[in-house]
Amino acid sequence: MLAACQIPDHVLNSISTSGLVDTVLNYPLFSVVLAYDSVQQGFDKVFSKFNGLQELFKRKDAGTELLARYHVADPLAVREDWTLQEKGDHYFAIMDLELMLSQDTIIASLPEAGCQDLVSEARLKYQAKLERPDIYSGDDLATSIIEKASNRWYSARDYYDTVTTPNGSYVDVIRGITNWTAYEISVINANYATNWPNATREADASKKYNCHSYAWHDQSTSNDKWMNYYDQYSNENVSQYWSDSSYDLYSGSVYPGLKMRYIDDDHSAIYASYSVPGNCRSKWGQGPRMLHATNYSPYDSTWIYFYAP
Repeated sequence: MLAACQIPDHVLNSISTSGLVDTVLNYPLFSVVLAYDSVQQGFDKVFSKFNGLQELFKRKDAGTELLARYHVADPLAVREDWTLQEKGDHYFAIMDLELMLSQDTIIASLPEAGCQDLVSEARLKYQAKLERPDIYSGDDLATSIIEKASNRWYSARDYYDTVTTPNGSYVDVIRGITNWTAYEISVINANYATNWPNATREADASKKYNCHSYAWHDQSTSNDKWMNYYDQYSNENVSQYWSDSSYDLYSGSVYPGLKMRYIDDDHSAIYASYSVPGNCRSKWGQGPRMLHATNYSPYDSTWIYFYAP
């Protein structure tokens, strides 16, 4: 899938910046940004895998072109007679624009007047979204643009808490309060169904819990604990589950219920069955919980460790 979406070199070297923005906004795997612990981590992953995005960020006029697109994007343009796919395309086009405009490289490429223009436009977009709380959730990328473009750091994500391993070690989590709106959930679910047809969605997209929390802590959809691999002090966090011997590295014949750790990526899963496709379950970041083959997901499956109680 990644290889099929790369832009051929002869096109990459000749395409206009405007055409390149069109191509990036239509990149089928852009929604993978939601499959990681934060959209920024997801963006970094997508950036590392897609030559179109890499080329766009080399263009000196990338920020100007993205800002021009942002000016004409209207969060309130969604019509009730649109299909879910049409609504989803509109929603993700704005989200993807805002995600790119929130990157330091793009902000740095804009002149001072351009930064002021970007801040003003982001405020207008944010206010427009507040008029439709049924469509847009409160955790908004426009606010990140405003803060970054104003040379301030933005950080707002629920609050820290702890859970314990079976053997009693403390693990840092973020207790999730905010979540996607019903509209956003339907759009994200539909997008993942389209782009990952050989995986089965078992639970809705959610911001409240992620892959590590699902695999190691709580498998219910009421889980509201987001568990980063590293804690807020950059110490290893999830590793408490095996470092205190609550779980041990397992090398026998695999069986359902074993915990899975994707060594070359930031991902955890639970082994489900011997059949393929559908031999593990995992939560895809802020996206849905999926039943999928171990090597069919946004995550690098080159090397996987199994753990048993």
